[in-house]
Amino acid sequence: MPRVVDHDARRRNIATVALTLLARDGASGLSLRSIAAEMGGSLTLVTHYYANRQELMTDLARQICHGWQAHIDRMDEAHHEPRERLRTFLAWMLPLTEKGQEEEHARLALLVADSDPECRAVLVEFDNYLRELLRQRLAGLVPKKRVSVVADLLRAFTSGMVLDVQLTPELWPVKRQLTLLDTMLALVLHE
Repeated sequence: MPRVVDHDARRRNIATVALTLLARDGASGLSLRSIAAEMGGSLTLVTHYYANRQELMTDLARQICHGWQAHIDRMDEAHHEPRERLRTFLAWMLPLTEKGQEEEHARLALLVADSDPECRAVLVEFDNYLRELLRQRLAGLVPKKRVSVVADLLRAFTSGMVLDVQLTPELWPVKRQLTLLDTMLALVLHE
């Protein structure tokens, strides 16, 4: 009897391995072959699902954004007040956990490989997605004409925090990151 394979689970597993390889080895260390080797299988284990690296990167971005959205929906359900939704979302964007640090390390690996069009496309998709979520959470908290500029400012803040935590993690414990986040929110929301 043929073995039953959960194809969605296999794709999620491949994406998880790809993210780990990005964080550990950078974009240059990410290939269909390296994923197969990491999974302990043959190249066909990956090429059955992805014909090339571009397909993999596109699906990786889709899966990550889908996972983010599910998590964000749960956060939004837990917080009904708009300011608290914004703060919770911004805290989620910071590298406060080990998993968050790994994801951001992988994103920075994509940034370093900026000349790679596949990596660039994933980065742009992530950034556009996060900026739109920021704009949605700012609606009603700041005047409509300021929503985009405040979203850009908060995105620059979170990106800067990510970089600082990667460079000098010992200087940025969770409490210090959250204190700075609260200070930034007070400034942009004129509290």
